[in-house]
Amino acid sequence: KDNFGQQIGLTANIPIFNKGITKIQVEQAKINEDIAKNNLQQQKQELLQNIQKAEYTAENNFEVYKSAVEAEKSSKLALDFMEKSYQSGKSSIYDLNTARNNYVNAQGSAAQAKYNYLYQVKLLEFYAKGTLVGLAE
Repeated sequence: KDNFGQQIGLTANIPIFNKGITKIQVEQAKINEDIAKNNLQQQKQELLQNIQKAEYTAENNFEVYKSAVEAEKSSKLALDFMEKSYQSGKSSIYDLNTARNNYVNAQGSAAQAKYNYLYQVKLLEFYAKGTLVGLAE
């Protein structure tokens, strides 16, 4: 007359049909992957364009630098000539000061052109190596 009873229960939750959520999630993941690939390709294209632009600019800046150095040399010769001309009394102080100003301007242009060129070279080195070394040089 024992009132002894046993009971065992088992509950199972097996997702047989989850209303297509998994399929939608897989499709969304594929779309996200395609978007990421497209973004990567676009970034690579932009990087290539930046490198090409930097190469062109460096070449152009080098030509500008060479021209500026030649202009500096020419203005130095003109200044030397003007100093001799002034000393011999053949030109005025105004002409001498103009020659001096032209020479100083040419020096400034040459320095600016030099550093514009060096900046582009360092930019190309950065694109090539991923680091900037020797900035204090």
